[in-house]
Amino acid sequence: MSPLKGFLMKKMLICSFLVMMGLLFAQQQKTPYNLIHSDSLRVVKEAGEFVTNLIGNVHFFYGDTEFKADFARMRQQPKTAFLQGNVYVNDNDTLQVYADEAEYRREVQQLIFSGNVEAYNDTLTLFANHATYWQQASRLHAVGDVLMKQVHSDSTQTTIECATMNYFRRDKRITGEGDVRFYNEEDHLHAQCGYVEYDIEAGYGYMIKKPVLYTVGKDSIYIEAGKLEFFEQQRKLLASFNVLTRSTDYNTRSDFLIYMLDEEKALFIGQPEFYSEFADGIASEFHIYFKERKIIRAELIDSCYIEFTAEEGKPKDNRVSSDLIEFDFFDSGYIRLATATGNVDSYMQQDESKKKDFFVNKASGKEMIITVNEDNKIDMVVMKNKVSGNYKFKDKNN
Repeated sequence: MSPLKGFLMKKMLICSFLVMMGLLFAQQQKTPYNLIHSDSLRVVKEAGEFVTNLIGNVHFFYGDTEFKADFARMRQQPKTAFLQGNVYVNDNDTLQVYADEAEYRREVQQLIFSGNVEAYNDTLTLFANHATYWQQASRLHAVGDVLMKQVHSDSTQTTIECATMNYFRRDKRITGEGDVRFYNEEDHLHAQCGYVEYDIEAGYGYMIKKPVLYTVGKDSIYIEAGKLEFFEQQRKLLASFNVLTRSTDYNTRSDFLIYMLDEEKALFIGQPEFYSEFADGIASEFHIYFKERKIIRAELIDSCYIEFTAEEGKPKDNRVSSDLIEFDFFDSGYIRLATATGNVDSYMQQDESKKKDFFVNKASGKEMIITVNEDNKIDMVVMKNKVSGNYKFKDKNN
């Protein structure tokens, strides 16, 4: 090859290389993303468009959204980015997401994540198998083994598990559906339902679709209702519609239940009924007081009526009605004192035994006091103020 011919070939190669570099530079100048780093970059032409493959320690910005991954594939028509391996997305410092894979659809501002999805925002962490995020609506939709954790100022956590969850970032609101399971570490409360909604900023949430609330342990409690509501700031729980409450000491039915967590006080409203081993009763309202979740006092208010036994295991043959009935309890959970006040009307029956004679007492008055021993047997009954009534004893001659 002559020197002249060799020189011309080198010139042509150099020119071709410069043209290619110019085309690549022009192509990159047109891209809507800002490439920060990539170990290697490859541009290929597919179906009349240039496709950019970024390989190794990929880092770029698409508008205000930051992306990192092991690999990224960028297309211009439509404007999309597919990321794979150790994906990290930071949406304008408001939401950070990790995943195995992600796709960004720039024109509709939609992010699609799959595989070991983890999303972080303020005090919230969300885990899922898949998730879709709409940037304009600030809505994250998570699907598959969803778990949300919220860390409180005292370092305790609230968790929600469900099949699907929507997180509205701008509104700071969460909805969850499908076998919802809730746990509050501070109060050791568990709950289950079909649908939950939680306003993070207001500290308010509610559950519907067969909600159930319960605690575990020695003094456990179980509540089911048509709707359960939580008021975090007021530290209050509200159960509505066909409320059923079960505990080791008693069961109740009512239209509504209000439970004040800090005061350890429960209000049963709407013709509540209670059932226990010792007594059954109804009233317009029940007020029940607890200490470390163990019942210590109960009040039946307005139109009160109870049926009770004089001895454990015996029929509930005794009756009292009055305006107000108050119970105090032993640590064992048994009633130790019952006081009925206002328009008291009673029926008491004592069965015959070796130590006691049979009698029936019907009486009315202003106040009635019943004391019960720790063996859950009635010790004494006292009627006070404007007492009237009659006693009936068994005739021992017959």
